[in-house]
Amino acid sequence: MSLLFFLFQNIKSAKTESNKKIIINIPSRTLELFENNLKIKSYSVGVGTVQYPTPIGSYFRIISKVKNPKWQNPYKSYSTGVINSGSGNPLGTRWIGFHKYKKGEYGMHGTNNPASIGKYSSHGCVRMYIKEAEDLFNRVELNTPLEINNYEYKIEIINNKIVLKKYPLIYKSRISPYKTINKQLDEYGFDYELDHTALAKIKDMKNNSSLNIGKVVVKQPEEFSDEYKDLPPKSFLKKPISLKSMSNCVSFFLNSNTCYLCVNNNNLF
Repeated sequence: MSLLFFLFQNIKSAKTESNKKIIINIPSRTLELFENNLKIKSYSVGVGTVQYPTPIGSYFRIISKVKNPKWQNPYKSYSTGVINSGSGNPLGTRWIGFHKYKKGEYGMHGTNNPASIGKYSSHGCVRMYIKEAEDLFNRVELNTPLEINNYEYKIEIINNKIVLKKYPLIYKSRISPYKTINKQLDEYGFDYELDHTALAKIKDMKNNSSLNIGKVVVKQPEEFSDEYKDLPPKSFLKKPISLKSMSNCVSFFLNSNTCYLCVNNNNLF
């Protein structure tokens, strides 16, 4: 079992703004990476046990990034408790810290115990498969905001359907399911319609069951100007176009999920 630790490498810190956001949900043991309100990655993670819970809150930010970190058992002396980077290191190859406390720092990291992923298995840190920790490390910057929730009702978007899944609640705190649904939908930033008949069934959901509660609404433009009436259908698009030599771009136009570029009053597709 990996414990919380002190780092001995140089820890970077900076004020770097990011349009990305990490959201971890404890009951589902998932870590999701959003960019501009779009979920771009999802990872299975191991989280803290009931005795050593992962901290909950919406105020965290990435405060350190370390490659090949050393690890020290906080309950042993420096001379006996330090493990260098390598196959025996419980932190794997990457450390992404997000919250300091009196004995060290909470963070997301790889693990030399992959069987602990998807479980309540740590002393508060967030465990990841080594390759996935490396992937997340490369995708995020210092100061990226991070939110950790304890939502027993978790939303997934599947083929434009809003699917709600109920997970067992291990940590004690409980939030209204309707509040958590609204909060999660706001993270996506899309338009949606909810099925109020289905919502009335939430109270009867069993653990690990799913319920379709609505759909994503894809809005289409009501009318198009003459400039775009004769644009070809999506099936006409056969290969990507290099934009390196293009200049004087006028506008982009989105029609039925196809993006057209208008340059000098000529339609390119």
